This record gives sequence, C-alpha cells and structure tokens, in this order.
Amino acid sequence: MWQGLILVRSIPGSAPDKLSGYAYEDTRRLVALVEQAAALMEQKGEDAVREFGRKGSKWFSGPYYLFIYEPDGTCVFHPLQPDWIGKNMSELRDMNGKPMVRLVAQVGKTPENDASDWVFYLWPTKRN
Repeated sequence: MWQGLILVRSIPGSAPDKLSGYAYEDTRRLVALVEQAAALMEQKGEDAVREFGRKGSKWFSGPYYLFIYEPDGTCVFHPLQPDWIGKNMSELRDMNGKPMVRLVAQVGKTPENDASDWVFYLWPTKRN
C-alpha cells in the first residue's frame, strides 16, 4: 500500500520531546519527516514544494511521499496525482469510505499549538 503524509503544519516545541511519545520507530520517522517538511516550508515557502516532488528525495522515497491540502480540502501538491492540484478533494475517501482529506483538514483547523494528530486511512497499492 502507498502511504502518504499530509502536511498540516509544524507544532512548536523540541522535536525529541515530541517524538519520544511514539512507541514505533516508523512512526517517529514519519512525524520527524513531516516536522522537517513544515520547517522547510517556513524557510523556503512555495519553493519547498519543488523539493517535495523530487523522486528519490527523502520527501518522495519508496512508499512515502508528502501531499498538501488547504483547510477547505483543495489540493495544493500531490506528486502522484498532479491532476488533483487546484481541485477540492474534501470528499476523497479511502478504501473503506473514510473522508480522509476532510478529517485531515479538521486537524489543520485546530488552534496552532494543538494541530497534531493522525488520520489513519487505507489506500490501494499502485500497480506497475
């Protein structure tokens, strides 16, 4: 299965403190990746998005990649679905019918210091 990360926003605080609360190494790695992506966005703005789409980079490697949505569900960036960019995807559902983009957008609408959560979803494996 492809696994995607939805960049919501960076959470204030030191990364090691935040990461110590996660039991699984893979989870800590993914959280750190999203935090690094948020920091890069703060540093470079929209120029960071070009780096996120570079295949083979730490942002787009193996089954992992970043995608970005506005709070209303409009797709800003998706390396595997460029035709979604600019479209409202708030009704996009996973394999079980879960409205994943809408759920993530809800996380992004929480107060800045609390905007951190997981949205678990199932997505079909890309067939070559």
